[in-house]
Amino acid sequence: GKKLPVSLWCCLTCGYVGCGRYNSSHAKAHFLSSGHPWALERGSGRIWDYNLDKFVSKEGIRKCEGEWSHRKGMETRGGRTGSGPGDKTDRVKGEYEKAIKMAVEEQRNWWEGELGIVESREELRWRER
Repeated sequence: GKKLPVSLWCCLTCGYVGCGRYNSSHAKAHFLSSGHPWALERGSGRIWDYNLDKFVSKEGIRKCEGEWSHRKGMETRGGRTGSGPGDKTDRVKGEYEKAIKMAVEEQRNWWEGELGIVESREELRWRER
């Protein structure tokens, strides 16, 4: 029968790139051997959670972000005015969060570029068959 187009997945823990379960299942084999639970699907940008055996929902991500904002708001309403000992910790934590977000975004962009190269190569090999 006709083979399906290659579906590439990138491990969000280490960057390993493998085919999806309907091709060679290298991405799932990577999860089973490494325990790294999340993979980004190249074509759609969706994230698969192997532990839960389902896609990570945008609603779930928004819920986590909302909970984080709520907790930060509770800390602010708790009486901190900008001069207490926790304020330096909060500033450092905020800067750390910004740095992590930037690093993750840079890493995502780099891996998407790498995946695009691999995807193009695989697409050419698929067409040559």
